Amino acid sequence: MNHILLIKNERSKAKKLVSCLTVDRGFDLRLYDESPDDDFAIELSRNKTDLIILDWDDLSRSGPEICQTLREFTQIPIVIITDNISTDSCVDALRAGADDFIRKPFVKIELIERVRALLRRRNRQDNTYLIFKDLMLDQQKKTVSLNNHLVPFSQREYDLLYYFMSNLNTIVTRDMLMEKVWGYDTAVTDNVIDRYISYVRKKIGCHKDNRYIKTVHGRGYIMSE
Repeated sequence: MNHILLIKNERSKAKKLVSCLTVDRGFDLRLYDESPDDDFAIELSRNKTDLIILDWDDLSRSGPEICQTLREFTQIPIVIITDNISTDSCVDALRAGADDFIRKPFVKIELIERVRALLRRRNRQDNTYLIFKDLMLDQQKKTVSLNNHLVPFSQREYDLLYYFMSNLNTIVTRDMLMEKVWGYDTAVTDNVIDRYISYVRKKIGCHKDNRYIKTVHGRGYIMSE
């Protein structure tokens, strides 16, 4: 089942979209009634979302502005639907982070197939990227991005973050890190491991109240919500 979030102000205007993206076609559609704000991150964390549809005409803010806001929270694909036929508007929205642009009135089958194409692309990319909150790790380029900005990582720091992001919500012991990140043939102490975790925490903006990598006293570390 593909989980799609539709951002609209008025549920009464969502009938055509609801009739397209039905459960029997493999879609689970839910509505978000307001323009994205700080609470939107909570919505995404609580509910699995594979794609976002943004009804531009039904919202008070501009499409590019909303796309920029969304990109602060997520790398989930965004489709904009609008009756704005301006090429400049389309280009602005795509530059701001939208992945596709559908003009009204749309043909149902076109919408369905565009959505499916984006979902297929996302599934392929899932093998390339590891994403957690506003962190994205590119396994091909060996890079780390925070809020869409590249953060310089040494190879060891990258390997360490990769291991945590590959084992979300799992307690990771120092012995596990010694084996998987350093290798048992490398002389490394617990203090060295702790120091590298400190380096990674600083680079991804961890602080006392919001740590991506949390200490589990007496056991190790965990990367979790």
